[in-house]
Order: sequence, then C-alpha cells, then structure tokens
Amino acid sequence: MWLHRFSGHYFEPDGRRPTAKDHRESFKAYLANLKKLGAEHYIQMLTELRLAAYQDKLAAMRVRYGD
Repeated sequence: MWLHRFSGHYFEPDGRRPTAKDHRESFKAYLANLKKLGAEHYIQMLTELRLAAYQDKLAAMRVRYGD
C-alpha cells in the first residue's frame, strides 16, 4: 500500500483503493515477517489489542443500539 502524498489516503500499487481483503493480507504478511524475526510476544500483544478494540466497538454498539 502506498500513502498518497496530498490526500493522505492509501492506494494499492495499481492505483485502486485497498479493500478489507487487502488490509487483511497486508496484516497477515506483517505478522509473518514478525514471526521470522522471532517476535512471538509482540504478535500476541497485537492480537490482544485487536481483540480488545473489537470488544470495545461491540460494547459501544450495544449501548447505542441495544442488545
């Protein structure tokens, strides 16, 4: 992904905006590189942070929209 110089938006090398699938693939590649470097603890921390962020978002939606 490339950061556009003026707008601050990310673009793929072929010029299109990244989709959710692109973001997932990028994150998987990032985790694979961390594993190669032996950063298992850091990977675990990232996973826990993503899970906590998801749970916070879910809780906020429950408050806003009800169960």
